[in-house]
Amino acid sequence: MERSEGASGHPVAPRACGLRVVIGYGNELRRDDGAGPWVARAVAARELPGVVALDAHQLLPEMAEVLADARLAVFVDATVAQDATGVAVEPVEPRLDQGSVSHFGGPGALLAMTRHIYRRCPRAWLVTVPAHDVALGESMTPATRALCEAAVRMVVQLVTDP
Repeated sequence: MERSEGASGHPVAPRACGLRVVIGYGNELRRDDGAGPWVARAVAARELPGVVALDAHQLLPEMAEVLADARLAVFVDATVAQDATGVAVEPVEPRLDQGSVSHFGGPGALLAMTRHIYRRCPRAWLVTVPAHDVALGESMTPATRALCEAAVRMVVQLVTDP
């Protein structure tokens, strides 16, 4: 895709297309923390037109380029919040996180980077799946696995609704 430069000298992508992006992230070696990648792969397996699903260990700055061409993004992650009982969906706004130097940050930081570099970012949602066990191990608990199935349905609804 051809890109031009904006006033700051940063590349600016042409008009965003109708692409919808799902990014599931988490550590699959910490049992239920792998919920995000699991959901992303399940959505990818559905081969929905115009939907790109990525699974990753963590959010990366390189993902900004994909987001710049999207009209909608859905981030999927596990949560260890004590009050989390079911899958939650909340809007995400571009914002700079006060994260550590060793980690990139959350979805808001990635959206802020996308907006800064490409002068736009998609409307975005965060879907969180309660994690019951984040000890070392590769298999999810049955409770989190069931919640992942519900999260897949929610993500599919988000990316297919007009």
